[in-house]
Amino acid sequence: MKTALRLITCTHILLNYTAITPSSSSGISKGALAGIILGAIACAVTLSAIVSILILRIRLRDYRALSKRRNGEYLIMS
Repeated sequence: MKTALRLITCTHILLNYTAITPSSSSGISKGALAGIILGAIACAVTLSAIVSILILRIRLRDYRALSKRRNGEYLIMS
């Protein structure tokens, strides 16, 4: 939740900055620049979500393997 709020705040600041600065000679409109910024933020959020899911899957798989070994040890001792 805090990360989303920070992203919104940063986007708001960037959009205000682009509104204050004079238009550049390259001809990129403010709307196009805002779209690029929002697209980059969306891409970063998506990539971080994918990496997080992959890391969690690997850790969960390792945890299950360790748990199965522990359960097997208890069965042998019983």
